[in-house]
Amino acid sequence: MLIQIFALALAIEALGLSIPLQAQWAVDQISESNGKVILTVAAIFSLVIIIQAGLNLARAWLISWLGANISTQWVINIFSHLMRLPLDFSEKRHLGDIMSRFGSIHWIQAILTGSFVTALLDGLTGSLALVLLFIYSTGMATVAVAVATLYALGRFLMFGALWRASEQSMVFDARQQSELMESVRGIQAIKLANRQLERRARLANATLEAAKRGITAERIKLGFGAASQGIFGLQRVFLLSAGAYLISRNAMTAGMMVAALSYADQFSIRVGSLIDNAVELKMLGLHLNRLADITTADEEPARGRLEGALRSAPEVQVKGLGYRYSEWEPWIFRNLSFTIAPGQSVALVGPSGCGKTTLAKIVLGLIAPQEGEVTVTDQPSPVCRSAIPAEGMAAVMQDDCLFSGTIADNVAFFDSSAELSKIEAAARAAGIHDDIVKMPMGYETLVGDMGSTLSGGQKQRILLARALYTQPKILVLDEATSHLDSKNEKVVNDAVMDLEITRIIIAHREQTIAMADRVFDLSRQTWIR
Repeated sequence: MLIQIFALALAIEALGLSIPLQAQWAVDQISESNGKVILTVAAIFSLVIIIQAGLNLARAWLISWLGANISTQWVINIFSHLMRLPLDFSEKRHLGDIMSRFGSIHWIQAILTGSFVTALLDGLTGSLALVLLFIYSTGMATVAVAVATLYALGRFLMFGALWRASEQSMVFDARQQSELMESVRGIQAIKLANRQLERRARLANATLEAAKRGITAERIKLGFGAASQGIFGLQRVFLLSAGAYLISRNAMTAGMMVAALSYADQFSIRVGSLIDNAVELKMLGLHLNRLADITTADEEPARGRLEGALRSAPEVQVKGLGYRYSEWEPWIFRNLSFTIAPGQSVALVGPSGCGKTTLAKIVLGLIAPQEGEVTVTDQPSPVCRSAIPAEGMAAVMQDDCLFSGTIADNVAFFDSSAELSKIEAAARAAGIHDDIVKMPMGYETLVGDMGSTLSGGQKQRILLARALYTQPKILVLDEATSHLDSKNEKVVNDAVMDLEITRIIIAHREQTIAMADRVFDLSRQTWIR
């Protein structure tokens, strides 16, 4: 495809280089020509322009098609890589920053499919135009080379300033985007606290800072544009005067001067574009550096698999487990060991901050411990260093969310082969089926990415139904019933306790804790029941 684009562009440039020769012939022969010859020349010029326009359209279409395909493939590949990164990669970054880095894909694609091909053509066409200009006038060609060198020197001397300004613009644009996303997601809390003006002020400040950095980068680019226009404009005036002088000395015909000036303009335009595209290609490093934060991050090792699918509730053993956020942080827990028997229901209790959710994430394989391991049914667990929970495991975590789609889509987690009977069975087990069928659209009711059309309790029960839909053999519930009233909580707890699976429950409500088979106090690392 690149070869086709290059071939089309080369044909366009060849036609462009022929036009000054036609202009020379027309000017030098016009006084001796009749109307028929003039019409013939006009027809030739028109045909060349029409062919150029058609070739330009074909090249633009091919570049657009190639760019769309490259961009699509890159987005898919980088997103797939992002999904395989450790959980803390996303947790330690603002959403707006990640989105901004993904936005760099567009710029990289545009530079590679546009600037790169254009730079090659500009170099070739500019060189040919310069050779032809030397044939017409060595003096004119020398001046054109000197002016182009001066422009190139100025651009590359200012490259560092442009890099820094562009980098700052991207960083502050990402911050502004993060502020906007946070405000939209937290609109309810903002309204309840009556802090609209404060959030507006924060967004305004972030937008203003982003605009300042953007203006700084734009000023540098505008300066380059003005310098290009001024330098090459003065060159044109000088060469025109030089051409007129040469004509007066009979060293050049009027047609030759027209052709020489045309080649000088083509050389200046092409070399100026080549220099600008060279700077764009050099700026490619800025976008690559930002994207590299995602692409060079180490993926989690491919998760292992239990020998055969989990057909019954397994035993879970925690052996010498230790975890802290970094080597400079204190241990959240260390030398933690206990065993959960097959099919047992265990409640993890303890004060906030003692590591209950962290332990759940380790068991699920979302994060890896610094010490110890988790084993399942006497086999090394595939979850300790996995990017996703092992098959046969499911969970409802505190910050889980619904996705844009129908309730059925969310319960089945967009399973393409989902069966409504299975969806309904999961919803019944979660105590949400009756609520769903009362809705006008039933299971086809649309929900937003934050489940804003549902109550907190309904959202939690749909999340629980999503976990139960997979028919797990190990179920982890982290405050999964915190938004339910006592009646619905009892219904859900009864349904969960009736399941013949291993259950790990994090809860503060006495009703939920009392229904567990055993209770483990994580802060004291001991069984209390």
